[in-house]
Amino acid sequence: MSDGDESPGRRFGALLRKARADQHLSQEQVVTESGVGEATYKRYEQGRVDNPYAAQVVAICRALKINPREAVIALGFGTRDDYDLPPEEPPYPQMITDIGRVLADEGRSAAKRAALEHAVVGAYESWRMTIAAIDERPTTRRS
Repeated sequence: MSDGDESPGRRFGALLRKARADQHLSQEQVVTESGVGEATYKRYEQGRVDNPYAAQVVAICRALKINPREAVIALGFGTRDDYDLPPEEPPYPQMITDIGRVLADEGRSAAKRAALEHAVVGAYESWRMTIAAIDERPTTRRS
């Protein structure tokens, strides 16, 4: 979301779409929870509005559990440094984020977390061996 060529509305729309997907919510659920009109919300999410109403931004942020400072930054009213926010996290696939959440969730049984950790370690070790084998292959030159 740090692409300088992207309009504020598009950055804000991308933030809303990602948050909604992360929360597994429909647009209708966000509209109901936020109180913002359906057509208005859809325009925001499509990135067609560069200067949305502040009260609506706050309501949507609450509904989507977005830090309002993230919306302010997406809309171009400052930087992460201006609002004392850490740098953006790398865009990992959702599965990687989910694995991290499960491993950190003390509400899950230790056995379930250990099983996931074992599976992840096994997959990682398998990947490392595959990469090592690829790196050791002799290269052939064609003339």
